Amino acid sequence: MIRNVYSHSFTRTGSVFNRMPVALLLLFLLSVVSCGPRAIGRGVLLWAPEDLDIPGGAAVEILSESELRGSYQLRYVPGGEEDGEQIFEAETWRVRRIDDRDELESARERYAEFAPYFGVAEIQALPVRDSMGTGPSSSIIYRMRQGEQAKIISRSEDVVPVGGLEDYWFEILTSDGTRGYVYGYRLDVVDAQGVSTEKTAASEDAFLDAVLNSVWRPDYFAWMINDNVYDLTRFKDEYRFEHDGENRTFTLNTREISAEFPYEEVFRARYKEYVVAGTSLQITTFSENSISIQFTRDGETIQESLVRIDRDVSEIIENERQRREDVKTAFLSMGKSFRSSQYGSMQFSEDGSLEWRGYNALDSSILPSWFQGRGDLAFNLYLARDLRSSYDGAVSITRPGISISESLNFLYRRTDQGIQLEFVPGENIDRNVILKQALTPFVIFFSIQE
Repeated sequence: MIRNVYSHSFTRTGSVFNRMPVALLLLFLLSVVSCGPRAIGRGVLLWAPEDLDIPGGAAVEILSESELRGSYQLRYVPGGEEDGEQIFEAETWRVRRIDDRDELESARERYAEFAPYFGVAEIQALPVRDSMGTGPSSSIIYRMRQGEQAKIISRSEDVVPVGGLEDYWFEILTSDGTRGYVYGYRLDVVDAQGVSTEKTAASEDAFLDAVLNSVWRPDYFAWMINDNVYDLTRFKDEYRFEHDGENRTFTLNTREISAEFPYEEVFRARYKEYVVAGTSLQITTFSENSISIQFTRDGETIQESLVRIDRDVSEIIENERQRREDVKTAFLSMGKSFRSSQYGSMQFSEDGSLEWRGYNALDSSILPSWFQGRGDLAFNLYLARDLRSSYDGAVSITRPGISISESLNFLYRRTDQGIQLEFVPGENIDRNVILKQALTPFVIFFSIQE
């Protein structure tokens, strides 16, 4: 390429190179040589050509594209070390082009768990569809030959029932570049060496190791921790799913159900799906931190989504109890006796119990059926961000001695004379968070009684 430029520049009379000093010309030519081919784009290599030692899911630079050949010239730089770079040609269908760097990295992470796996058709003419599903909106675009191998690109998030069967939909890429979806019931998932994942030894299975050696919690534990919003009637240390290897038993304990599963053997039935022999229990792993279990009880199919929590749950619970105790102490420090000109008087005790005399003037529709003027104070509600600047907090009046009950809920605000309570309808509360005020706020002003 340099010889052509050099020759061409000196055969054209009056060209810029004829008027350029020799030193500048040499500097220009050196800059051309040092830059090398420039990338026109980037992408994820979904399926590397067999003659190359490049992992699936590698990030590559696209140097050029040939529409005639239907191929890219690609550059792969392993570990960012330019000394080991490889420049090669590959069909365009082998690459998912993504020019944005952040999107590229995100796509690589999503594809990483599927990069080592292929799908092999177990029957002749296994249909490949243009979308997940078998209805009229989904068309067959390809049929796999028995024993034909295709690259797995992704998988449906959940098992999907089709015609009495249950399996995942897999997005696949065939060797002629066809991309579509195959129902997994007749698709054997294998690794790069052609070894079926169903036959992989449990001792080599990182996902099964995570299942067997971790304590799993109901999935709502994760969002409670993430939002720092806790419902302690549902967030309990004893709510868990765990494995007892010594006694060969799985145990599930949640607010709704308790069950034990003494088993004979655990083996992989399909891709990241495990059967607990001797029980109805099936375990599906989505990642090393997320699983789903399914079993039958009294003829009913029960499914639980579970997560692995690295933090000490008992410590989280203790911290939340202490927070509520601190809020109660601050609330009671405003005074123990309050009076309203219309709605009677309230008397608080140190233990957080309440006596409300003269409450009969309240609209009966807002009162719990059990309320007879006595209750316990609870501070288990949180304020949405938009409410925090207008109120000091939220207080609930619960049935004496019963934490799980219909409660009377108020936003509260300190005033110079005492306290202002604003009723909160139940529909304005979601997951222990007060989202908004009532459409027509009902406010009670109480003054401190000395």
